[in-house]
Amino acid sequence: MKRLKHVSLLLVLGLLSGCASKPVVIATSQPLCKAVKHECISKDDELTEGTATQIEGNNLARERLCGKPPKCKKKI
Repeated sequence: MKRLKHVSLLLVLGLLSGCASKPVVIATSQPLCKAVKHECISKDDELTEGTATQIEGNNLARERLCGKPPKCKKKI
């Protein structure tokens, strides 16, 4: 009888674990937001298309993680 209870308990736990949805990961992006700055590009900068695409991709990814960046300051 005791063995049947243990087997039943394991069976129930196994079935319940199959009902779990996506795991929830709680992480903070604060260290990343402090370490990675938004890159501002001047109209006078000469970049290859590949470099400009990489900078834009990194800026968009940072914005999704950290929120809207401050406006770029105009350089004199």
